[in-house]
Amino acid sequence: MGREPLPEELVRDCVALGGLLRQAIAEVLLPLGVTPEQHELLGYLAAGITTPKALSEASGRDKTTLSRAVARAAKAGFLVPVRSEGDKRRQVLEVTARGAAVLEKARRAVERASPKLVEELTPKERRRLAKIVRKLRRRLG
Repeated sequence: MGREPLPEELVRDCVALGGLLRQAIAEVLLPLGVTPEQHELLGYLAAGITTPKALSEASGRDKTTLSRAVARAAKAGFLVPVRSEGDKRRQVLEVTARGAAVLEKARRAVERASPKLVEELTPKERRRLAKIVRKLRRRLG
């Protein structure tokens, strides 16, 4: 067994892996005309996370970055910002029919591509990785 990896090495490797996974997902989503960022945003909206504040908290993105992502998704016709019925100062985001259709296609495409991305891992390694990822997400989020 080798030496214990340094924390900064683990963090660097996780960041690099995240970039590679995002790139692989981007290639899957490209033919559908949706970016990974838009796919993630639509997924949150479909799950009922519809206010900019809640989206910022769920995604970990700052207000400015999120605002730009929302503007791009709205321009693509995937969502519309609307004023809340109860509080006209409050904005909520709604998925359009086009956004719902592209989200469903994107989910199926990612579902088909995902096994290939983790095919090198045994079932036991996948379970272990899932446990580690959950633990880190709880700690960081």
